[in-house]
Amino acid sequence: QLITAGSIGRARFLGDVTDSIVAAGGEIGTLVVGGDAVDNLFLAGDDLGTESEIGDIDDPLGAGQISKLRVMGRYIGTVTAAGVDPGNDLTYFTEDDVSGPAGTIKRVTLGKNSLVQTDYEHRFGFTASGTIAPLRIFNQMLRAPFELDDFRIIELSSSQ
Repeated sequence: QLITAGSIGRARFLGDVTDSIVAAGGEIGTLVVGGDAVDNLFLAGDDLGTESEIGDIDDPLGAGQISKLRVMGRYIGTVTAAGVDPGNDLTYFTEDDVSGPAGTIKRVTLGKNSLVQTDYEHRFGFTASGTIAPLRIFNQMLRAPFELDDFRIIELSSSQ
């Protein structure tokens, strides 16, 4: 786990990242995963507080930005969110997701095998309370809104 109430300038993982949380109350500058990203939460603008738990009502949801995310391997079951809280059901990409004051995902690059599996046990993908720049997956660009099986790219309105 890599969790802070402030910002994360740069985090680089040389291999696979599985069942982990990378969360910043503010910005995540650069996040690089050298292998697969499986069943993770990459969160900007979500201060998880002293308990480091998602959905704690006392933890503030603020403006979040992810400047750069690069995953060299597969991207499966992982949620990347900027300025979005999963709501009471603690599950992203459902009707009760909460949009914070601002959230942007500026640049995402995924490896050519990143989305070989889009049918999964839960919804996953990218969500922001503001804008998400087009995702680059190998030589392809995906833009919000986008859905393929359980994979999502969703921009929420801050008026939600």
